[in-house]
Amino acid sequence: MRSFSHACFFALASLLGGCGAAVSAAPQDAGPVGTTDAEPPADVGVLAADDAPTPVADAAVDTPFVMADHTPYPSLPNNGGPTLSHVKLVTITYSDDPNAASDATMMQYIVGSDWLTQTGADYGIGTGMIVQNVVIPTPAPDTITSTELETDIVREINAGTVPSPSDGNFANYLYMVFYPAHTTITETVPGYPRPMTSCRSYGGYHDAVDMGAYHFAYAVIPDCGAGGGLTDADGISVAASHELIEAASDALPLSHPAYVLSIADQPAWNLLSGPEIGDLCDQLNVRRGGYLLQRVWSNSAAAANLDPCVPAPNTTVGFNVSTSDNVIQGSAGQSVTVDVWGWSTAPVPNWQVYVMPMPYTLSANLDHQTMNNGVHATLTIDIPTNANPFRPYGVVLLSTHGNQTASWPVSITLQ
Repeated sequence: MRSFSHACFFALASLLGGCGAAVSAAPQDAGPVGTTDAEPPADVGVLAADDAPTPVADAAVDTPFVMADHTPYPSLPNNGGPTLSHVKLVTITYSDDPNAASDATMMQYIVGSDWLTQTGADYGIGTGMIVQNVVIPTPAPDTITSTELETDIVREINAGTVPSPSDGNFANYLYMVFYPAHTTITETVPGYPRPMTSCRSYGGYHDAVDMGAYHFAYAVIPDCGAGGGLTDADGISVAASHELIEAASDALPLSHPAYVLSIADQPAWNLLSGPEIGDLCDQLNVRRGGYLLQRVWSNSAAAANLDPCVPAPNTTVGFNVSTSDNVIQGSAGQSVTVDVWGWSTAPVPNWQVYVMPMPYTLSANLDHQTMNNGVHATLTIDIPTNANPFRPYGVVLLSTHGNQTASWPVSITLQ
C-alpha cells in the first residue's frame, strides 16, 4: 500500500540503482541495507532487454537440460475484495504545485497505456479513463494528516469542486491526490507504533475513504524531490504507477482486501516491502512512453518460473535461487545455516548472488556468490544476542546477471 520510491525503505537502491513502490500492513523498521562481499552491478533498477541472460548451448548434447528442483514463487490470492477493472481516475492537485499540468499529462498516458493492460492482466484490470483533472484553487497545506486529507476530499466532492458519480456508485473510481514538495503528510497506520511521514516513511500510499455515504479508493503522491537515483519527475511517476496498480488490484486494502499475500502465511516475501503486487517488485522500474513506471508482480509469470516482475526484459528464460523453506526458526545468539540452490529454466551463464541483510546490522554470509542451475551454496545468518522478538530479521538474496534481477527472501522467526 505504501510506495518507497524515495525512502528506499530497505535501501535496495544501493543494489538496484533506484527505488520504486507500496502495503496493506505497516512496513517494518528494518533500516538501511549494508554492504556485501563484492560490489554489485550499478543501475539494475531499469532493465534493458539486451542485458538479460540468454540461453547458452548445452555442451552435453546427449544430456537434455533439466531445471533444478526449487521452491516455487508465491501466487497472490484473490481474497474477495473489490478491484477497479477500468479505473475512472480523478487527479487532484493544488494551485501552487508546479507539477500539476505534467502530473495530469502523465496520468492520462498511464491509464490508457499498454503498461496498465500488461501489469493488470492477471488481475482483471484493463485500461481506464480520466474523469477530470482538478486543480484546487488554493495553495496546498504545509502539513496534513491522513484523516484531514480524507475529509478534504469529501468536502470538495460535496462542494462540487471534485466530481463524483451521479448515481453514487464509486465502483472503479480512484481519487489520486498530488502534493507539492512543501507539503508533509502524516499518516497513522493501524497496528504501527508511530505515525508515518511522507518522503521519510513512504513515497506514496493508497487507502480507502469510509465516511457516511462515501466509500471509495484514493491514493496520495507527495513530491519527494530527486533521490535514490531518480529525478523528481521519475520519482513521481514511479510512485503514481505503483499506487495506481495497487489501488486497482486491492481497492479496500484494510477493510476488504483483494490481491494481497497473507503476512502470516508469507512473512518472508513481506520483507521486500509489503504484500501487494507492486511491493513484491519494489525498486524495479521500466520506461514506457517517456515515463519511468513500476514493474509489477505477475502470478502467471511466477507460475511459469519466469521473471515475475512485468514488463520483464526476458520473457523466455527464468533464473533465481531458492531455499526449501524461507522461514527459518532461530534463537538470539544462534547461528543458523540455510541451503541455497540455483535454478534456471534453460542453460544460462553463471550469475552473481548478493546478500542483503535486514536490518543492515545483521551478519549474513553466502559461502560463494557464483550460481547456476543446480549449484548449491550455504547461507549463514548470525542472530544477534540482543535480538528484538518484535522486529523482523532476515535476508534477501538478489540474483543478478547484466540488468536482470531476481529476489528470494528468507525470514527468521525467533524462538
